[in-house]
Amino acid sequence: MSESQYGMRWLTWTLACLLLVLLYYLVAGRGGLLDMWHQAGEYQRLKQENAELLERNRLLASDLQDLREGLAGIEGLAREKLGMIREDEEFYQLIDPGSVTEEEPAPSDGP
Repeated sequence: MSESQYGMRWLTWTLACLLLVLLYYLVAGRGGLLDMWHQAGEYQRLKQENAELLERNRLLASDLQDLREGLAGIEGLAREKLGMIREDEEFYQLIDPGSVTEEEPAPSDGP
């Protein structure tokens, strides 16, 4: 084998190794294709989470506005969260007969 062939073979192998190293960094290195793929998924997840939080903020701002406007908002919130009723109202509680269990009678104190 002549020296020129040996030099060309060495150059070819060196360039092939360099190409493999560059290809590795392109695919698996920081900022490579795999990293970009993971970041795209994270971007979509954060975008969805942001949309949900914006909707929640809109609802909270609406509730806050209702509370600032007067007693109707406070009354509605008290009825919904605390189960409160007005003095002039009658409250009827409907119980599903299948969900009621019979309790034992309380023991009497006397003979």
